[in-house]
Amino acid sequence: YREIEEKTVGAYQKIEESTVNAYKATEKAVVDAYKSAEESFIANFLQNDGETITEAKARLAKEREERLLRNKQMQAARQETAQAKREEMLSRREQRQAERIARQEERLSKRNIRHNGR
Repeated sequence: YREIEEKTVGAYQKIEESTVNAYKATEKAVVDAYKSAEESFIANFLQNDGETITEAKARLAKEREERLLRNKQMQAARQETAQAKREEMLSRREQRQAERIARQEERLSKRNIRHNGR
């Protein structure tokens, strides 16, 4: 039984090793193909005159960060504007409510004066 066990374990180890090696080779091929496609795209469409691919990538990363920062700032400004509008609407609503209450009190006061004056 020991001989069968050793052969079986050895076979599984070979299968494992070949599977891992195949995965690593596939992973490397995919990553290399992606990098090649990325660099080709940058070279053909995004690279400025006299700029290396590395410089173009750095410039693009910087531009992306600047865009993200601008977007965050614009979003914050929109939120502030929306908050100010909500506060203004609430203030107007409170003012209208106060005016309504004042008119009601004035009407009640006039009624009381007329009623007490009889």
